[in-house]
Amino acid sequence: MLASRKEYQPTVRWKQRY
Repeated sequence: MLASRKEYQPTVRWKQRY
């Protein structure tokens, strides 16, 4: 999931929502 820093920033955003 946190393989790419670019994909990590947006992932943290949807993680806060759920």
